[in-house]
Amino acid sequence: MQGLFSALIAIAVLFVIVYFMNNQIGEMLNLIDWQNLGILFIVVIVLGVFLSVISTFFSINKYLRLKSTNLYY
Repeated sequence: MQGLFSALIAIAVLFVIVYFMNNQIGEMLNLIDWQNLGILFIVVIVLGVFLSVISTFFSINKYLRLKSTNLYY
């Protein structure tokens, strides 16, 4: 879930950047290929979820391999 939320925040930041660039450069929206931008958003979502799953997997396996005496110092 955190990967999805972080990906949505990253997409929102990308939209803000595109908005401000459009205000600074009037023809910015004509230069943007919306299909590539959509693919970029999908890739950001997939990578966010993937990194979250991988980090959760490694952290859980770290604690599953510990003996019960080492868990509580």
